Amino acid sequence: LGHLFENLVRNALEAQPDGGFLKVVVEPVDSHWRITMTNGGLDSHLDGHEKIFEPYFTTKTKGTGLGLSISRKIVEAHKGTIDWSGDYRKREFKLVIILPGIT
Repeated sequence: LGHLFENLVRNALEAQPDGGFLKVVVEPVDSHWRITMTNGGLDSHLDGHEKIFEPYFTTKTKGTGLGLSISRKIVEAHKGTIDWSGDYRKREFKLVIILPGIT
């Protein structure tokens, strides 16, 4: 999970090379943890893109496009889910990760 969050924080920082924000909220929901990560690095090229978690997909000029793909595999290996949404008006990119954990 350390590698997961390292990937996601790095991705958020790289998406905002001139500065921005990263908001992380961790909360228990039923028998799971919900981690919501929001940043100001939404790229308009992502509009409706379902390929965001595919290997080698990137809208950045630098990078391999493997960060979110690897992150999804880590989440799935822990029997969780990861999804994204974007608010193009606010230029906000949001990831929601659900992981089992509370019994």
